[in-house]
Amino acid sequence: MQTSTSPLGIPSVKSNPPLRVVEQPARLRWRKLAIVTTEETRFIRFEDIIYCKSVSNYTNVYVQGGKTYLCSKTLKDIVAKLPGDQFLRIHDSYVVNVECITSLKKKTGEMEVENNLLLPISLA
Repeated sequence: MQTSTSPLGIPSVKSNPPLRVVEQPARLRWRKLAIVTTEETRFIRFEDIIYCKSVSNYTNVYVQGGKTYLCSKTLKDIVAKLPGDQFLRIHDSYVVNVECITSLKKKTGEMEVENNLLLPISLA
């Protein structure tokens, strides 16, 4: 604290302004999946993904508009990056966007997604 004298000769005490709590900045919520290919890194919005299919140590990512991207990550790695409330693992080789499910076929044990494609459902 510093003291000083006012024009009237009365000592005044200068104090520092009160401390305030600074909030941490909000963390960026990244709502995209980064797919690394040989030519580029493509960022795909989660809601554009219809389903992902495991192909050995690679994963095919099927998106709206009929495009498919081959990613050099395993399906397990891809699932770890997807929001759990939006994607469902239906089989060892398949993960599907729950918003894209149109029906369940009880007799055949398959799930139909938006593009009229039937995906197998694991019994386990």
